[in-house]
Amino acid sequence: MRVVEMPACSRCIILAGREYSVSTGFLRHPRCDCTMEPVTKRRRGYVLDAQDMFEQMNPAQRRKVFGEAGQRAIEDGANIYSVVNARKAMHQVEMFGRQVQVTYTGTGSKRQKRPPRLMPEEIYKQAESREHAIRLLYKNGYLR
Repeated sequence: MRVVEMPACSRCIILAGREYSVSTGFLRHPRCDCTMEPVTKRRRGYVLDAQDMFEQMNPAQRRKVFGEAGQRAIEDGANIYSVVNARKAMHQVEMFGRQVQVTYTGTGSKRQKRPPRLMPEEIYKQAESREHAIRLLYKNGYLR
């Protein structure tokens, strides 16, 4: 099982508690402190997942790891995995008469046939209120 030690990056946090076979490890990035720990029946079920780790972080740590907009989105109920994975493939496109940050991750299309979804940063720039931000998070697939 992947054990994540804080401080950690957002990618490591969403992989916390993931189980790997005995002969399979996981790739680490530079300065990664994640380790592997054997899983026993007694240990199974006592794993910190990404949301648990997020809840244990203070606001400054959350902002550093997830960014200000990512932190706000997660605190507003967005799926932590959607927020982090959206950053895997950010693009700048012309939309609404200006350049905006979007992602195709999570749209179900790797060939960019479906419309992109706005990044949390763009959602909070455009939102006129918290309620409007929640509607945009829902419309762009961060909330279910």
